[in-house]
Amino acid sequence: MTFGIDEKESTTMKYYHVRRETSGWRRETKTRLPDSPLSSPVPDVSLWNLFVAGFSVLLFFALLYSYAAEPVMFAIPPDLAASPGATDVKVPVNITDVTGLNVISVHLMVTYDTEVLTATGIDTTDALGQGSIAEVNIEDNLGRIEIGLITATPLSGNGTLLYIVFDVDTDDPQARSDLNFAQARMNEGEVNTLTSNGDIALPVTFVQFIARTDTDAQVIILEWQTTSEPNNLGFTVYRSEIQGDAYEKLGWVPSKEGHNAFQDYRFVDDTARLDGSYRYMLVPIDLVGNQGQPATVSIGQMVQVMKRVMWASFRRN
Repeated sequence: MTFGIDEKESTTMKYYHVRRETSGWRRETKTRLPDSPLSSPVPDVSLWNLFVAGFSVLLFFALLYSYAAEPVMFAIPPDLAASPGATDVKVPVNITDVTGLNVISVHLMVTYDTEVLTATGIDTTDALGQGSIAEVNIEDNLGRIEIGLITATPLSGNGTLLYIVFDVDTDDPQARSDLNFAQARMNEGEVNTLTSNGDIALPVTFVQFIARTDTDAQVIILEWQTTSEPNNLGFTVYRSEIQGDAYEKLGWVPSKEGHNAFQDYRFVDDTARLDGSYRYMLVPIDLVGNQGQPATVSIGQMVQVMKRVMWASFRRN
């Protein structure tokens, strides 16, 4: 008995004819065998396609993380105070925590009232933006300042990012300027941000400031009243001799934080001579450290003499 195999091919399968022969008969069997997996076509996937796909996945998750994180808040405090004609008034731009967000660039645009303020630049001293490369573009005719910061080391923490510096261009005590964010971006918009606008007003309003002598206690008492204290931290008290020009610092009186209500204050000078003649000065200080418009008052025997001389001259005229 002998066996033989004949092979035939088609477009879809191979056929094997198995012949079995004996001396007296012949049997033929047709069998279909499946194609080998190795003969199936392989897709043409290049390394570039794999790189693009991997980068797209990483970018997707990076954007998802940045927008899923809590937004970074940019804020300018409301009710900042400044004196008429003041220069180098620093307005803080504060941010919430940016730790871990890999923030290396910031782009801001802030608008203001040109009838009240003139922008002169920025200051990053002792701020989160200290050491950054800064670019500032001031368009005072449009009332806006554009600020760009770039840093090699990602920003970290929260607090004051920078200070915008203004000069006050008006003497109107009722003047006020809004300070609004027109743009506030980090990493060219990759970090989600929110803004909170502020304003600046003029200034702490004194209703009265008097000095009187308490002969029993052998002291000079200063008393003053305010009706408006926008963002005021407190008052520094100074004293000088009437015939001198130099003021010496006597003390500090914290604000009672009354924005639109009458507030009464008192300071006791127990180092003055009751027979002396003095000039006292109060300087309001806001939360940023800017000095407000000072108030002055004089007291003493020489003051009374000067008043009598002035009154006599007035009557003669």
